[in-house]
Amino acid sequence: MERFLLYLRHFTLHFSHPLRIGHSPRLLTCWSKQIRGRRLHSGPRCDGMANPFRKGNSMRHLLAITGMLIFGSAVSAADPATPVFTQKPSTTRVGEGVKITFAVSAPTDVEVAILGGDGKIVRHLVAGALGKNPPEPLKPDSLAQEVVWDQKDDDGKPVAGGGCKARVRLGMKPEPDGFLLDNPDHLGPVRAMATDGKGRLVVLQSNPLNLVWWHGIGIKVFNHAGHYEKTLMPFPASLPNERLGDCKPMRTETGELVPRIFNAFLRCFYPDPSPTYAGGYYLYHSIAVDAKGRVFFPVFGPRLASVDADGGLPYPEFLGPTLLPEVKGLNSANRWGFGKDNIRLTVSSDNKWIYMGGLTTDPKTPKAIPCVYRLDIEKRGSAEKFVGDPDKPGTEKELLSSPCGMAVAKGILYIADKAAGRVAPLSGRSGWPIPIRSRWIQPPARSTC
Repeated sequence: MERFLLYLRHFTLHFSHPLRIGHSPRLLTCWSKQIRGRRLHSGPRCDGMANPFRKGNSMRHLLAITGMLIFGSAVSAADPATPVFTQKPSTTRVGEGVKITFAVSAPTDVEVAILGGDGKIVRHLVAGALGKNPPEPLKPDSLAQEVVWDQKDDDGKPVAGGGCKARVRLGMKPEPDGFLLDNPDHLGPVRAMATDGKGRLVVLQSNPLNLVWWHGIGIKVFNHAGHYEKTLMPFPASLPNERLGDCKPMRTETGELVPRIFNAFLRCFYPDPSPTYAGGYYLYHSIAVDAKGRVFFPVFGPRLASVDADGGLPYPEFLGPTLLPEVKGLNSANRWGFGKDNIRLTVSSDNKWIYMGGLTTDPKTPKAIPCVYRLDIEKRGSAEKFVGDPDKPGTEKELLSSPCGMAVAKGILYIADKAAGRVAPLSGRSGWPIPIRSRWIQPPARSTC
């Protein structure tokens, strides 16, 4: 398995699992498949072996080669487009070097290398496509080639010992293998956290590099030990199209996924909820995860976006319907007030409802809506008032001042009411238990119940 490096500039598409987008130079290591001594699908095998340095050999030897044909699909041996050797590779001593000659039936990718006695490459002589502009020392516009090896390794040192073999391969195809300098445990600015039904940590983050457009977002999952497990957003390249709903990615002829870019500023593969160039993915500091591993987070509208436990879409559309259209002046529906509220989410113990609070009005002087709403988790719409009065803030029973955080545990909804300086537990519609008062309230983290 040979490796080579591709230096990717500008917007870099990462091909590792899952599909990710970064904005910086990256080093992508790729490997070229090779199959020795056996057929690939129905393609032909081209091989021959000899040791040009074996004691007693003549000046001309059969060349040790493994021909390889990779086309991304089965190739018939009778296919005239299949590149084959029309002149078997051979070696001839030329002064202090060794000349390797061969010819092929059609322009194709070739690789010429020298293997040591242990079978490992000691010298990469050339690799590239035959044609008008092949890499040196290959000749342009020629199917017959000569490559001279000076009997030195890749470091320019003479190869000692002997027992070397020359190898020529045809039809090489690079495929992604992994990354250098890439740390999946790395996070950008953390915007929100939640736990799923298995106790894993789900993290909503903004663009790790904060370049070009800082609103870019992603979702990662970490196990109990704090190690990276998977990425849910952007979606993995391995997911079939039918699980990606209205993201509508494209596929190449060989089945490779090509994401659709909905917003170039965000480098976003998802439908954009905002009509403005800036995009509607301002990161509210809240996500909620249900027992199925579905992740919900609020966006412009307000609307709820969602991905499932594998990074696909649990609903036909990435974005749910617009919520609370009857409430006038919502900052989350105003391009000038967007981001001036503090929407919070949590999921009910029975996983039937999503609770939502922290809404505000008036972009100049944001005014809290003293109310918590709930919506059917399967519909993501038709939000209804659950507790509080949107027109009457207060600290009395079933009144709120400015709900700024919520959590659910054992069937009880805990609401952090910052302006009232309390955490108010609520159990169903039976009324408020005695509130837990404190001098300063920080929004509590959601816990799975």
